[in-house]
Order: sequence, then C-alpha cells, then structure tokens
Amino acid sequence: GLGNIYVSEILFRSRIHPQRSAGSINKREWSLIIKYTKYILQEAIKNNGTTISDFRRVDDKTGAFQQFLQVYDKKEQPCTECGTPIQRIVQQQRSTFFCPECQR
Repeated sequence: GLGNIYVSEILFRSRIHPQRSAGSINKREWSLIIKYTKYILQEAIKNNGTTISDFRRVDDKTGAFQQFLQVYDKKEQPCTECGTPIQRIVQQQRSTFFCPECQR
C-alpha cells in the first residue's frame, strides 16, 4: 500500500475526507486521487522519501519530503489552505490526518 503519510497527503490535496466510503467517490474525485497520487509519489521519490524520526537509508541519507507535508503529523496546527486546525483520527490502528474544513 501507499502508507498513511502519503494517503493523508493525497486525500488532502484531493479535498476528500478520509472516512468517506470508496463507493461515494465520483469520477472527478477519482481523477484527482490519481493525479495527486502520481504527484505526491514523484515528489517523495525526488526527495528521497519521508523521514519522520531517525530512519536512515543504507547510504546514511534521510528523506526530505517531510518538509513538504501539509497535514501528516500536523495535529492542531493550522491548515495551510484555510487555517482550521488539522485533526487526527485513528483508522484500523493507524493515524490519519486531515482538515475538517477542506476535506468533506
């Protein structure tokens, strides 16, 4: 799978609430998910991935994509788009971060 970091970011950019059922997502929204999945993954790869704590690659490098995260691990921080505090929910024992105003 993509992992919660990237899924949180993809859904934020697509403006889709993380608790929406897949069956309720329309064709335009699926197109946005595809578009932003490609974009987020390309950017993450370009920046050597995302290092949240002390993870290091075999070549001792850390990822740099975390500096571009807009919602992941930003609980209570203002949304970069609207200023509403970012919220954290737990889904299947995994953290998901989102803006309750931008993502409906």
